[in-house]
Amino acid sequence: MNFDQSLILEKIRQQFDSSPYPRIPLEQSPKDNAYQLYIHNLVTAFYRRDRQVIDTTDRLILDAGCGSGYKSLILAEANPNAKIIGVDISSESVKLAEQRLKYHGFDNAEFHCLSIEDLSDLGYQFDYINCDETLYLMPDPAIALAAMKAVLKPDGIIRANLHSALQRLSFYRAQQRCSRGITVGAKYYLRFREPRLLDDRPIVLSPYRNSPHLF
Repeated sequence: MNFDQSLILEKIRQQFDSSPYPRIPLEQSPKDNAYQLYIHNLVTAFYRRDRQVIDTTDRLILDAGCGSGYKSLILAEANPNAKIIGVDISSESVKLAEQRLKYHGFDNAEFHCLSIEDLSDLGYQFDYINCDETLYLMPDPAIALAAMKAVLKPDGIIRANLHSALQRLSFYRAQQRCSRGITVGAKYYLRFREPRLLDDRPIVLSPYRNSPHLF
């Protein structure tokens, strides 16, 4: 990891130390959230891939970038008798995650202040890795994915997400307008130099339509 990447991670750590995320009350339980329990249940993921129902007992689950531990709690509720391991670079977030799981009666959980790139230091091989809202913060998501794959069992599953350029067009549009002082009228287009899609065509947003055009 070079100096710039280390600096980025340090800024991210400082941000989440000062304001752990997600900001969900400690006592809030996901027990009644059927959708979240369904998508974070190992049975769902393994059945969709293998068409077999598995037992979650003694399964080892990693919550990579666990934050304040709400997703870790969902994983614990959704997977009876599984062991939950959470990692995050924010020590304050890790403290909250530990408190949250203990508050809800889950003693079979561990939390570590650790970067995803250093997962091998834990000495575990995981059945399932959950990585929500984290990869896009990494200086190099490919390195983070490789680190997770290295601690995944051969038949394990990684569940992760990224934010696409198209998904965030409204944010880019606001940034462009603020930085350039451009007012969008009925006769104008905004042409963005960044971001670009994989084929390197610029994204162009038209005020006449709700979707971007690719030229």
